[in-house]
Amino acid sequence: MSSTKIFVLQLKEIIYTVVFTILGIILILLLLYLFKPKKEKETVPTSAPLYHAGIYTSSFIFDNIPMEVEVRIENGEISSIQLVDLSTDLQTMYPFMIPTMQHIEDSVVLHQSLDIPIIDDYTYTSEYLLEAIEKALAKAKNDTTPTFMPIPVYEYVE
Repeated sequence: MSSTKIFVLQLKEIIYTVVFTILGIILILLLLYLFKPKKEKETVPTSAPLYHAGIYTSSFIFDNIPMEVEVRIENGEISSIQLVDLSTDLQTMYPFMIPTMQHIEDSVVLHQSLDIPIIDDYTYTSEYLLEAIEKALAKAKNDTTPTFMPIPVYEYVE
């Protein structure tokens, strides 16, 4: 009643089956690894932020025209820098002012430093703008150590 069943398997079929099974397992493991939720690392602040949050301005005179630079600090980092109330007359007289400021803003925000490459064509303008930005950042500086300045005593001799 029981009949013997004989299966004929060729070696080629066995090899293909084993290879595809291994590739399937590797693919499943890879998908599990890629889509598993990642553990968030605890961030411990190592030091106080370099700057206080806020908007800081600095005025300067460029070719006898008063100008103002605004530096925005968020979360202790420089988030934007812009010229405030730039008149259309000034934009017409100095068309390079806006692209130079845009280059400086992009570089400073990216590097969080004033040590950036200066555009060779507008060195004079870049230096003025960087100096104004430096003055604004000095106002935003987070001094962690208190500084004591002695009060000068003046004596009047008659």
